[in-house]
Amino acid sequence: MGDNSGRIQKQDLLAICEKHGAILGPQVSIRNIKSSISQVSGIGKKWKRDIGGKSLNNPYLDDVLSVIDEGISSILITGGPGSGKTCLLLDLFDELEKSSLTDQNLLPLFIQSSVFSNCNTLQEVESYGFPVNFIQKVSRLSEKVKVIIIIDSLDVLSISREHNIFSFFWQQ
Repeated sequence: MGDNSGRIQKQDLLAICEKHGAILGPQVSIRNIKSSISQVSGIGKKWKRDIGGKSLNNPYLDDVLSVIDEGISSILITGGPGSGKTCLLLDLFDELEKSSLTDQNLLPLFIQSSVFSNCNTLQEVESYGFPVNFIQKVSRLSEKVKVIIIIDSLDVLSISREHNIFSFFWQQ
């Protein structure tokens, strides 16, 4: 195919996909996608992280940032109730958000999944403000920028009466 270098060319791949019934979606503005999915980070994000107006440095924040810089694609933070998992994740989001101001190729997203613990369907999740077609938008966006999704409180969803929503967020 293509130039006989053993590498498949884009036009050849598109032809193969088309032959099997797949179609390439329309080009979408990165800016439009970013704005439509960034709103998710504000849902349920209010969390007091100071003591008397003073913030403490989280000793694990630099470790998690280093792991992300190494390119690890999934990180699971564990600990008992009140151990600081949510504070760590919010600090992580804040640091990544600061970095994204100067690095347009980075988009951090924070999802407080416990907000959706009473939802039984994707439509209910969307009624709480979760973006429609979130996975498709993130997928398209990740072709151009590094998307980091931070999901807090999956444990709350895992013990809820409906596991569909837990499965949905776990797949994110």
